[in-house]
Amino acid sequence: MPWKVTCPVEERMRFITMVNDTDETFTELCTRFGISRKTGYKWVERYEAQGPGGLDERRPVARSCPHRTAGEVLDRVLELRKEHPTWGAEEAACAAVEHGYDGGASGEYDWRCANEVRSGSAASASCVRTDDRDADG
Repeated sequence: MPWKVTCPVEERMRFITMVNDTDETFTELCTRFGISRKTGYKWVERYEAQGPGGLDERRPVARSCPHRTAGEVLDRVLELRKEHPTWGAEEAACAAVEHGYDGGASGEYDWRCANEVRSGSAASASCVRTDDRDADG
């Protein structure tokens, strides 16, 4: 006999259905599904707020990144990159310090970020500050 295959979203939906239709306590249901009460309440809240779509898989996403290079620093590094295409990370970092940047991140990191922006992969660049994430900060 083959194994029964279920997906996490189906199991969450089954959990929500049982929460609404059974006389079992919430704690008993959570134990039965192998989840904590905190997770059970999170699923119920998401379902109530968003319907079945709230039970979909979600990737963990950081709300802020305190070591992210500031946008104005990247802009300056990009300017330096255009002005001096043969410079490496160390020279660019020294020039940035001379222009008032205190070097919070390494010059090499800033240079790599500038290269990501320059190459067009800025949308996926982890170092680029976006306006919507700044507000969460």
